[in-house]
Amino acid sequence: MNTRPTPNPPTAGLDIEAFRLALRTRRAALRQALRPDEAAAELAHEVSDLKDAAARSEADGVEDEQQRVELAELRDVEAALRRLEEGRFGLCASCAEAIPVERLRANPSALRCTACQAAHEAAASHH
Repeated sequence: MNTRPTPNPPTAGLDIEAFRLALRTRRAALRQALRPDEAAAELAHEVSDLKDAAARSEADGVEDEQQRVELAELRDVEAALRRLEEGRFGLCASCAEAIPVERLRANPSALRCTACQAAHEAAASHH
């Protein structure tokens, strides 16, 4: 294990404990939101006519999309916690430069700096 300190660790000047707490709190909230309530699910699927069935189907689609978004966010939060524990938190995955603290405060699970994230999204939209 490398115990030599890095010259400028990505976490220098960051309140790591505040980010750790924010990420853990968000992880707990997402896990709670993703936990299915079986009784509510059973009641939600009881429909009395076709109109109710159509409305329920549309609501299920919205709920499914929300679940996908929350699951993706949970993965991002888990990855940020791993980076934090490994000493890589706050470094852009693309350019290896420090992610501005303002960006991390707004999105503690940010993987890239603003410029690299914009480039990543632009490349993804072209495929």
